[in-house]
Amino acid sequence: MRSPLASFLPALLLPGLASAQYWTPIVTPPTAIAVPALANDGVGMVVADLLGPSTFEFSAATSTWTPTSTQPHPLLGAMIGNGTDVLMFGGIDLLLGQMVSDLRRYDRATATWVTLAANGVPPTPRSQSAGASFSPSAAVVVGGTADGATPAPGAQSFLVTVVNPTTAVWVPLPAAFPSRFNACVGAGPGGTAVLFGGTDGVTALGDTWVLAGGVWTQHLGAGPVAAAGGSMAFDPVRAVTVMVNPTGETWEWNGTAWRQVVTDSAPAAVAFAAGLGGVAGAQSTPVTNVFTTSSFTPSAASYTTTLVNATCFAGTAQPFRLQALPGSLPLLGKSLQLQMSQVSPSAFLVGAAEVSTLTVAQAGCNCLLGLTLTGTQVFVPNVGGVGILSIAVPVNLALRGLALDIQGFAFDTAFGCGVAGSDRGTAVVGG
Repeated sequence: MRSPLASFLPALLLPGLASAQYWTPIVTPPTAIAVPALANDGVGMVVADLLGPSTFEFSAATSTWTPTSTQPHPLLGAMIGNGTDVLMFGGIDLLLGQMVSDLRRYDRATATWVTLAANGVPPTPRSQSAGASFSPSAAVVVGGTADGATPAPGAQSFLVTVVNPTTAVWVPLPAAFPSRFNACVGAGPGGTAVLFGGTDGVTALGDTWVLAGGVWTQHLGAGPVAAAGGSMAFDPVRAVTVMVNPTGETWEWNGTAWRQVVTDSAPAAVAFAAGLGGVAGAQSTPVTNVFTTSSFTPSAASYTTTLVNATCFAGTAQPFRLQALPGSLPLLGKSLQLQMSQVSPSAFLVGAAEVSTLTVAQAGCNCLLGLTLTGTQVFVPNVGGVGILSIAVPVNLALRGLALDIQGFAFDTAFGCGVAGSDRGTAVVGG
């Protein structure tokens, strides 16, 4: 099948241009950090070195990192944010020479980590857990390892509620997913939490689970490549969860599906930063531990239906839908996947795309036509009343931000005019 974009914009096709990255360097503090972990407590961002005692606070007003504490904290603990506190669970206490199950809260007033008293049933001592706050005072902690090689025994996830500045209550959740450590957990839309990947000690995992109402449910759709050690941050402005994979890819979770938005150059850790208008990331250069931070600019890619249901028919109106598949977006180097549905199994399906004119013309057979039909038309196989229109977007910076009109048609000889239904949408290309 031909790519519609490759044929109706010949003047803008500029070979050799690569998709721009959306992680932009912002500021580097004058220190070395081996393994940065970011979290947000509603006031701002905090970064801790998971292999050292350093802690910093970020000022969005001045775009600077300020060293605040060299108080020792456990190594390889789970940094938890997006609630009203920055928390750290578990890890390896070098002073004790053992794994711990402590939950510590970062106290901004004293720039210290305060160990909270544990009520209920806390996890056993472990490191390489993951966690996220999904409401102001509640968080979830997932997985971990007690020996550095295998998942810790017992419950794989726990709810923890900070009831006051010095006390937390733990509740183990029923078993749901395979045991793991070094997973990736973040807050999700609608007061949920989302879990991705990790390792069972032998194999990297690539499954996705969603926590809602205290119950984990597996998401069976497509997603990122299996990996351990990713990082997530919830962006409340756009109501999406941004994840960076160790592969360097950046993905977004919208509550129902994953979509890849950047292919490489992602930082190692992420957190929401209100002063930067979204999500920020941090990473360190191996060996030298040079610490750098970045801000994330989301893709402009979008798809919106502009003509809805049976706008073109003769005789009895036939329902018609042209909708993007969950998680599919018009991204540079990717394909926008659109589903034509609610049509007769005998209908002949055609898709068309062109540069948007933002006009709607009246055609014959009571048909609202949103295209000039000067672009590309593509035959779409009809399989039981459903067709998939695939629009390949070239890797071409000149296309970014361009609006495209896309329309689907169902032709059926059972109707006098031969046109049973049509639907149109507008896509904005992003990279």
